[in-house]
Amino acid sequence: LKKIPYLPIDVSATACAVYEFPAATGGSERGFYYSWGFDTGVPLPDISIFQKDQSLSLGIVNWGTDGVGGRKPAKLYATVFSLGTEYAFGRWALSPSLHYAINHEETINEGKEEFWTEIDVSWKF
Repeated sequence: LKKIPYLPIDVSATACAVYEFPAATGGSERGFYYSWGFDTGVPLPDISIFQKDQSLSLGIVNWGTDGVGGRKPAKLYATVFSLGTEYAFGRWALSPSLHYAINHEETINEGKEEFWTEIDVSWKF
């Protein structure tokens, strides 16, 4: 979107819409989930635990639904804050991240906040 003055930060916007089809047996009814958010990358200092030109990604994503999956229709049912980075090893990469969700309705984890970690492993071809 725009470079923040005096800081090495670029902000980008994301939007996503997902349509869920009903399962042949069981499962939920059809409907939409959608999200919108912002993310940025902040350069990490050149110290031994980080790789050259490594950055820290920061993101905020808001989730809404038209009522699919037994949820009430909600323009905003959860907000997720994420923090992560990537370590590259040739064609392989490890991407550790932390996530914190604020649930705005009772049908999501009884309205309680959630915290989780994640490590993604990827191979570029």
